[in-house]
Amino acid sequence: MKIKEITLTISGEPKIGKSHLTMLLKKLLRDKGFEIEFKGTLDYPSETNLNEELKDSFKKVIKSIKKECKIIIKDGV
Repeated sequence: MKIKEITLTISGEPKIGKSHLTMLLKKLLRDKGFEIEFKGTLDYPSETNLNEELKDSFKKVIKSIKKECKIIIKDGV
């Protein structure tokens, strides 16, 4: 059976918490047994960069995202 891919893209304004949300989503999915491949960004070219840079501020920023942002989930066609 060929494995199908789903690509999730997190988008939004600069400094709104996209990288932190990406980190939260990949952790949640991995904890549920999903195989996750992180495609780097200009700010975080590898998953290691993302994890190292955000680990100290993760809880604080997630709390801020919950308080200040509305997340829209759009099912692409």
